[in-house]
Amino acid sequence: MKGKGFCEDISEGKYSFPIIHCIQNDKLHRLENVLKQRTQDHDILKFAVECIKSTKSFEYTLETIMKIEKDARDEIKKLGGNVKLEKIMDHLQEVFKEEVK
Repeated sequence: MKGKGFCEDISEGKYSFPIIHCIQNDKLHRLENVLKQRTQDHDILKFAVECIKSTKSFEYTLETIMKIEKDARDEIKKLGGNVKLEKIMDHLQEVFKEEVK
């Protein structure tokens, strides 16, 4: 919530990666209905977060990010290595870890 409101993407109707995953995996279409409302109601937004959790969309997002990071690091190695790129990857990993705390 640093610099952003609670569930801002949801209340603004934005389709981020975990939201798309949830929509694709929730047969009841609960999150879609919340997104259409563009609500600021904390209880409804908490319900939306529970919908995302129920489809394991946060876990899927984390797994996908970790896979992309591994693929990027493997590609850097495959191309002979690059200290600057590796440092950038390390920095991005540190920033990411801070954000998910």
